[in-house]
This record gives sequence, structure tokens and C-alpha cells, in this order.
Amino acid sequence: MSAITEQIIESYGMLKDYLDSIVIGEENAKDVLIASLLCDTNSHILLLGQPGTCKSTISNNLAQNFTSKKIFITSDLLPSDILEALKSKEDLQDLQLEELNRASGKVQSSLIETLGDNKINGMTDDPETPGFYVMATQNDSEISGIFDVPMAIYDRFDVNITLGNLTEEELEQVLFEYRVKIQKAKFDLNKCVNTTSKIIDDFVFTKEDRRVFMDSRKEIDTYLYLNRTKLFGSSNIRGHFFAIRMATFHALAHGRDWIMPDDIADYVSNIYLHRINQTIVKMNDEKALNAMNEIENNILSKVKRKEK
Repeated sequence: MSAITEQIIESYGMLKDYLDSIVIGEENAKDVLIASLLCDTNSHILLLGQPGTCKSTISNNLAQNFTSKKIFITSDLLPSDILEALKSKEDLQDLQLEELNRASGKVQSSLIETLGDNKINGMTDDPETPGFYVMATQNDSEISGIFDVPMAIYDRFDVNITLGNLTEEELEQVLFEYRVKIQKAKFDLNKCVNTTSKIIDDFVFTKEDRRVFMDSRKEIDTYLYLNRTKLFGSSNIRGHFFAIRMATFHALAHGRDWIMPDDIADYVSNIYLHRINQTIVKMNDEKALNAMNEIENNILSKVKRKEK
């Protein structure tokens, strides 16, 4: 095992221990969250679920490890309010957005730029301005007092993570034993993510790595087109780009320096579900979830890696 894979595995383990100390259960959600954070210092993460499913707890704890700013989205929030909030944090590393789908149309327009370019009109034109994490929470769409969020905003989130999937035993532990904890990691998370992100940046893909990913990408696009459920913006470059980073991290975290189909398939739902041309009302619809499962199965059954 190379020193690089060992470093990724060690970083994964430290962040997993930290999340385990603040979140009971939600193993799949924590796995996706760890990969999203460690593969890119500029990832935009959408946390979904009903009220009380630990979305804000996760966001608030992670914010302790960065220079952060929290914005509560309300119907009377103005774009100028976001501008002032960002200006007050010139060294911003983590932007928290609470209840994303309560943003009005004008605020949504500002968020498209903020999420796309890590800035807002009038803030800075410096192309070297460092990016920042975005951790946004959104309650299920049945909650009243929300606005329709444009696909252009959802497309600027790298991953969606749904919370609230607990076993009966885990739910009992939450109800009787859990106390909300806000704590900083016992290691330098900021330094850690910079190191692991640089490893992903420098990863050298072989011709076979590229073929595995491109064949997987073809399965994603082909299935959605055949089922008349197109990706936003046709073949989604943003989604595919982040899928490469997630797949690379997944491979290294499993002790490999080459890409396998399952490195991509494991994250299909998290990367593409919020990017298909459906409203958020249908995001967790059975048909949409079945489509994601079918794509994962197609990748695993049809895309084969040739033996090294």
C-alpha cells in the first residue's frame, strides 16, 4: 500500500471517528459526507431530511473547524443581506445556509452566483479568491412556507445527502441517550482537507481509469435519456467532474490507486439525484430513487475493468 493511500485512509478514519462522536447511525450519510469534504476544499453539500434529523447539528459541528458564517434563509432575506454577511468574513472557509428552500426569487438569483463563483456581485472580482465549503440544509418539501428552488441552484451543489435513516435501535439511542453536542475535532480538519484535496488534484489517471469512468458516464446519460428523465443541462459536466473526485477518493480509501466501477456506482444517487429534471418534490420519489438504483446496477453489471 502506498503512502498516499495510507494518508487517505488515516484521514478518513479520523473524520469518521469525529462524526461518530456527534451523530448516531446514518452510516451511509457519513460516508458520503466524509468523501465530499476530503476530496475537495470547495465542495457544496445539500443536507436533506425532515426536521430533527441532525442536519443543522452536522453543519454546526463542522463549522467549528473553519472560519464560518451562518445565514438563516427567511422569506424577507435580501441579496444585500448575503453580501454583507460574506463581506464580514473575507477569510471565509465555510458558508452555512439554513433552510435553503425558503429563499425568495431575488435571493435565489444571488445564490446562483454565490454557489457558482464563491462570491456575490460587488463582493470581489479577484479570480484568486479562495473558494469555501457550502453546507445547506433543506427540510422536506411538504413543509409549508417554501419556494420552488431553480434547477440552476441545485446543480451547483456537488452532492445531496438525505438524513433520517435510523434503525429502531439507533432511534431509541437518539431518544433516550443522545444529547446535542457542538464540538471541534481533535485534529486540524482544515489542514487535513487541504492535504487530501491536493492528493486528489495530483492523482494521475491511467487510460483504463479514464475508460472505466467514461463508460460509467455513458450508462448514466443513456439510462436517463431512455427514461425521459434528462440531467439538467444535458450531459452534466459539474456532476461528472465531482464524480471523478469522489471516485478517486473512494478508490484510495479502499487501498487502491486505480478506479473500479463501484467507486462511481456507490455515489450515483448522491451526485445525480438532485440534478435530474424533476422538482424537489419528486427528488425522493420512488420512481426517481428506482432510476438511481437502476443506474448503479447498470454500471456494476456492464462496466468492467480489465485486469492489470
